[in-house]
Amino acid sequence: MNWTESNTLATADLSNATDTLSFNVLMNTQEGLYRLDKNGTPQLALAKKSQRFKGRQNL
Repeated sequence: MNWTESNTLATADLSNATDTLSFNVLMNTQEGLYRLDKNGTPQLALAKKSQRFKGRQNL
């Protein structure tokens, strides 16, 4: 993959990213726990399993 940017990448650490360029590069090169399929439905990516939790009903 070839990638050209006019600015210097501030960080490659997602936990330290605060600028648009870093977020764009990281989101295009890193895979998260989930990905969207062709229908836009979340599917497991790096996650091995998924659980749903019910929120409190009487708030």
